[in-house]
Amino acid sequence: MMLTRFSRTSFAPKPSYLYFACQKYMNKISTKRNIGIAENRNFCKGSVRLETVSRVTERKNFLTGEDSDSAFLQPTFSEDSSKISQDKIIHDLSKKIKLLLKGSKGTRRQHIVDINVAETLVTYLKKDLGDSDIIVESSPGIGLLTEIILTETENSVVVYEPNNKLRSNFKKLLLPQYSSRLQVQKYDFEKFYGYYIIDQKEPEKPILQNFLDPMLRKEGSEFLPVKIVGVIYDAKFIARLIFSYTFQCSLFREISPVLYIYIPFSIYCKITRDLNYVYNSHGLQFQYYFNVETLHVASKESFYPICTKFRKKMRDNDDMYLVKISPKKEFLQEVPNNELESFHYFMNTISRIKRADSLIIGMERWIPDCGPVLIKNGFHVFAHPRELSPEQLLQAYKIFKNLPSYQESTFHYQRQQFVARYGSKDEEMLESKSTDETVDLDDHEFLEN
Repeated sequence: MMLTRFSRTSFAPKPSYLYFACQKYMNKISTKRNIGIAENRNFCKGSVRLETVSRVTERKNFLTGEDSDSAFLQPTFSEDSSKISQDKIIHDLSKKIKLLLKGSKGTRRQHIVDINVAETLVTYLKKDLGDSDIIVESSPGIGLLTEIILTETENSVVVYEPNNKLRSNFKKLLLPQYSSRLQVQKYDFEKFYGYYIIDQKEPEKPILQNFLDPMLRKEGSEFLPVKIVGVIYDAKFIARLIFSYTFQCSLFREISPVLYIYIPFSIYCKITRDLNYVYNSHGLQFQYYFNVETLHVASKESFYPICTKFRKKMRDNDDMYLVKISPKKEFLQEVPNNELESFHYFMNTISRIKRADSLIIGMERWIPDCGPVLIKNGFHVFAHPRELSPEQLLQAYKIFKNLPSYQESTFHYQRQQFVARYGSKDEEMLESKSTDETVDLDDHEFLEN
C-alpha cells in the first residue's frame, strides 16, 4: 500500500477570519481618507463630514455589514457633534439657573433645561388644547418651557414663580414681548392647598382669591378650561391634589384642571402601579379621583437641579415621567360631593389598619355587629383591606353608609375631629410618613399618609 504525503510550502500560521476583517477595515478607512484629501483639494464640503465622522459609528457599520459611503459624503453634522451641542446647551442653562439661585433661600424647585423635553411636553399639550384654554405653569425658572408655549400657541399663559431673582429675570426676558397674554405671579403654585388653609384661618386675608384669580376666567357663565404644566418633585403635591378634590376647594372649587407634569419615579410608581407593588393610602385615593396617562420618559439630566434623594432604593429611579392627570368626573356619580369627606376618611383609615386586623373588625369599631352584612355580600371575615381591590373597598363603603346605624355611629364624630385637625395644619398633616405605617383605631390617631 502506497502512502501519499502532503506537505505545506510554508509553515507560517494560516490567516484567521479576524485578520481578514481587520485588513478589510483598514483598507476601507484608507480609502475614505484618500477621498477626503482629494475633496479637500477641490474645496468640497463633503470632506468636513469625512473628517468629523465618528470612528465608533464606522466600526458599527462595518461589523453590521452596512455600506455607509453615501452617508459619509453628505455635508451634515455628525450625531456626536449634535449630542455635544445639546449637552452644552443643557450645561449652560443649568449654570445660568445656578447663578440666579445663588444666595436664594426657600424651597428649590426643578426646572426643564432640555429643549427637546420641553418641546415634547408642548406637543402633548397641544393635542388637547382649546383656543381659549388657560395654560398655567408652576416655577418656570428661566422660561425655557414658557417661551416654547408662547411661540407655538396663542393661548393666555399664567406663570407662578416664587423666587424673586428668577421672577425678575423672567420678566425681563419674556414679559415685554408677550405682555398681552402673559401674567407673572409671585405665589408658589405647589402650595395651593396651603393658601386654602390660610383662607380658612384668616378669611380677612384674600390670599387664596388672589392666587386663583389669574386662572379663573369666564366665557359666558362657564369658567375657561385650565391646563397646568411644569415639573413636580415633591410628593406633598399629590397629597394636596387629593385633599383639594376631596373638599372641592382651591383648584377644584370652580374648575377641574388637567395637569401635564414631569414627576420622578418615586411618585410615579405610587399613583400608577398596582397597589400590591407600592401600597399607600394616597395611591389608593388618587386612583379613585384621577385618571393618569403616561406620555413620555426623560432622563434626570434634562432637569436642574438633579435630585437623587429617595427614601427607598427603587429600580429605574433616574427617570422622570411625563404624565397627564385629569379628574374623574364620573366618580362623582358613585360618591356625590357631599359624601367625599366621609369617603376620604373611611378609605384613609381602613386602608391603614394593622395587618392583624381585618376589614370587618375595622368597620365594627364604628358600627358594632355590621360584619354579617358584609359577609352576606361576599366579604371574607378575615380579609384585610390590602387584599381587596379598589372596587371591593368602594363596595364596602357603600354598604357601610347604608347601614341603619350609620347616622348615629361614632364614625361621624371621629371624621369631624380628623377634618378639624387636618384643616388647621397644612404642613403637619401633609408631612410624609412611612408608606407601611398603620393605624390603631382604638387610639384615634388618624394620620394622612
